[in-house]
Amino acid sequence: MKLFMKPDLDFKQYDQSFILIDNTRPRYVTLNQSGHNIVNAIGERGMERTGLIDRLSKDFDIDTGIMEQEISPFLDRMIEYGFIIPGEKTRAAQTGEQEQPEPRKLETLWIKVTNRCNLACPYCYAESGNTPLVKENLDVEDVDRILAEASGLGLEKIVITGGEPFLHKDIIEILKTARSYGAVQVLTNGTVFNGEVFTEAVKHVDIMQFSIDSHRADVNERTRGKGSFEKTLETVKFVSELGFKNIVFSMTPTPDNMENIVEMIDFSIKNKVRRLHINRYCPAGRATRYGDFDVEKFYEQIDKAYGHFSRLFMNARRSSKPLDFSIDVAGDFSLSIFRKNKKFNCGLKSTLLSIEANGDVYPCSALHVPEMLLGNIHRESLEEIYKKESSVCCPGTVDEMDVCKDCRVRYFCGGGCRALAYYINRGLQADEPNCKHYQDRIYKLMSRAKSA
Repeated sequence: MKLFMKPDLDFKQYDQSFILIDNTRPRYVTLNQSGHNIVNAIGERGMERTGLIDRLSKDFDIDTGIMEQEISPFLDRMIEYGFIIPGEKTRAAQTGEQEQPEPRKLETLWIKVTNRCNLACPYCYAESGNTPLVKENLDVEDVDRILAEASGLGLEKIVITGGEPFLHKDIIEILKTARSYGAVQVLTNGTVFNGEVFTEAVKHVDIMQFSIDSHRADVNERTRGKGSFEKTLETVKFVSELGFKNIVFSMTPTPDNMENIVEMIDFSIKNKVRRLHINRYCPAGRATRYGDFDVEKFYEQIDKAYGHFSRLFMNARRSSKPLDFSIDVAGDFSLSIFRKNKKFNCGLKSTLLSIEANGDVYPCSALHVPEMLLGNIHRESLEEIYKKESSVCCPGTVDEMDVCKDCRVRYFCGGGCRALAYYINRGLQADEPNCKHYQDRIYKLMSRAKSA
């Protein structure tokens, strides 16, 4: 039977590897020189399997039987992965209907219950603070009504945030109400401590995320203020001793602290934290130093962190002491390269909404700006606002955006962060400022993956 290469494949050479990418789906294989030779031999016109083996045997002066033993497993895997197609009829079927985005579903709802905050971090894109102007709060009845409406839109996860949510006088009732509608994650700086409040809060949340920017008090306090380090750790210790397990540290990398990422892993484990989340540094609000943020240096630190975590994991495995810890990084693609379904976007215009403390609704927690205002929950239902989003936001998929639609890795990247595109290049459909860095990062990660 004749073998054909699947249509719409593209080669990218990276270092010593050849990356074969399927432009119609998030699939790739990393080939060595031998694999590259085989794929080139098949070519666009295809070749009989026996003829391919005979040709390669002559080209490399290797016995036909040995050559067949060597390349048959490779051909079988490439057929299994869908990169090589046996038969003309089957090949024609590969150009049929392509995977489409799933119907819109509001999976995650961010709710800012207050914009008041006892801190004034210099990179806060929400510009939260404790000034007389910051006085809006959502009350318990608001939250209940919002979530009742959201539950009919496919709601799965609720993020309670601020400002500092534990400054809200009814935070426990809000958490209790939210928990009745879905999984609840609360984001806190951990410096507003009340033992009774936190003892009750852990009963109504699935994840408690504490913002802390370094394992060193002096570095953390440059951004979060004097005394913040010890206050946060005291709260984390209190929550941990209550028996609550799902504690997350959230670190926002800046030009000043990104070299602390590796140490933050050990620091998190020492404090019985289950996960380290590396946030995205967003150039909005008080974050005025984005031009100093070196993306390549950031990725270097992330790779060091992955290496360190891998060593810790293997050591724990060898000693039969399970390591209950993970690390996730906003803006990295170490997991994206293994995805099976297309990543059509970053979540904008599809799976999320964010509600301000005054009831204003926006398409993303990082896009609380007048141009992105979708409506207000005090004047419209959330369902009406969610429906309206599809007509006021940017094109919803990488196949619809001019800056993305011809990119080979669009289904792995999902178009990057549209908030960054908006703030840096002044448009939701503009180039994502880190686009070239993302492409290089994805190719680098692919080249490290095992060959087919």
